[in-house]
Amino acid sequence: MTGLRVILAGAALGNGNRGIEALALSVMGSVSQHSPDTRLTVLDDGWGIRSAPGGRHPQIQVEYAGVRRSRRWH
Repeated sequence: MTGLRVILAGAALGNGNRGIEALALSVMGSVSQHSPDTRLTVLDDGWGIRSAPGGRHPQIQVEYAGVRRSRRWH
């Protein structure tokens, strides 16, 4: 992949806050439209690195990376 690598922090999906979810979806849509060969990583409170369920933004590669406050270093 030769495109951009972008990390979206502070705007996770599935957190119950519709405004934050709208912000995340807006950023995903904008990146998909303006820079189609991009790898976008969304930081959330899940576990590990997961591929996003496809279909909504097929032009970009979206993945979720779990970032939790913990005493453990990974």
